[in-house]
Parts: sequence; C-alpha cells; structure tokens
Amino acid sequence: MNKVAWGVLSTANIGMARVIPAMRQSALRSIDAIFSRSLASARDAAQIDAIFRSEKSGQWETP
Repeated sequence: MNKVAWGVLSTANIGMARVIPAMRQSALRSIDAIFSRSLASARDAAQIDAIFRSEKSGQWETP
C-alpha cells in the first residue's frame, strides 16, 4: 500500500502532543508539512520534529 501524505494545520499543543504522536504509529503515513498562523511557529515546530520537511511548512493567510 502507498503512504498517505499529511500536512498538519496547527502548532497548538493538542496537535503536537496528541495528534501527531498518534499519526506516527501508522506505517502508512507521511507527515510532510506543518502550517500555522505564525511562520515562526511553523518553522520552530518543523525544526523540533525532524519528520517535517521544513521547506514545505509555513504560514497561511487570515482575512
């Protein structure tokens, strides 16, 4: 089976402490990017967690 590529849309504690660790338990996943309202927060999370490819991580725009 092919892996499913995921992008995480939050750097909140629940995602970093609960959701991402649960996703890691699957052999059929690839967590490729993380996004946040703050570019600095997304980059920090990408550096802390080596599973993210930081060049694909970033910030989304809010109205």
